[in-house]
Amino acid sequence: MKALWSLFLLSVLFVSCERDADIPLPKTDPKLGLFCFLSPNQPIEVVLVRVNPLFGTSGGTGPDYVLNAQVWISNGTDTSKLEREPGKDFYTEPVPTLLIEQGKEYRIWAEAPDLPAVSASCTVPLDLAGSVQANHYGSIQESDSVFHLSMIWQDIPGQENYYRIYAENIDSVSNGTTTKDVYAFNTRYYSDFGSDGEILQSGIGTYTRNPVNVESRWILANLITCETHYYRYHLSVETNVEGNPLLGPSSLYSNVKGGVGCFGAYLQYTDKIRIF
Repeated sequence: MKALWSLFLLSVLFVSCERDADIPLPKTDPKLGLFCFLSPNQPIEVVLVRVNPLFGTSGGTGPDYVLNAQVWISNGTDTSKLEREPGKDFYTEPVPTLLIEQGKEYRIWAEAPDLPAVSASCTVPLDLAGSVQANHYGSIQESDSVFHLSMIWQDIPGQENYYRIYAENIDSVSNGTTTKDVYAFNTRYYSDFGSDGEILQSGIGTYTRNPVNVESRWILANLITCETHYYRYHLSVETNVEGNPLLGPSSLYSNVKGGVGCFGAYLQYTDKIRIF
């Protein structure tokens, strides 16, 4: 799921926009965009793109991947050089050697021809003290079914913590296919500001669907606890870009020095619930 979310957000970031040729545009030099989200027990994947900070990727046709770069990542003691995955658009460890650990800081840097070098750092968040609980209720009718979902968890005291909510409804239907739909939350991003160490609860997510020929239904409720860079980048994507395709990378949060993008870290907790 990590890789899918990363690529999805990347595509949201580099939306193309039409510009009137008669309008004078400020001159900006291209930069290197770096995107990587670390998590324990997940492979390291780094996407690099050539970016115009005002208008997105050159040409306006989608991500302009940089495939001839050199990329390194370090935990302060050990350093691993990443290589491009054959046939893929991302860089990873040929042989996984660098352990991604909770509470540890990591630094990444990259160089590419004709583009400024970039670097960034982040710290992997700590594990939650208790379990994550998903509460759901709803009704199943002949015409449609409506379910509501909220999540409860214990905040880690004594530090800033950030969270993201994501939930899917998975139906198995009689013809052997599976459908997935996302719960709609009014708010999907949370912090413990003013609630340090307390029991936190998300807002209510809602899902409605016609239940025809559904043989089984599951809910996958996901809580992502993340550090500040992951949180601020994803929140800026949702609040500044979705619904406004004229905004470019300069409107989004970035912690990448010398370029744009995000180097962040997260932990993911999933509660799987069978409805019927």
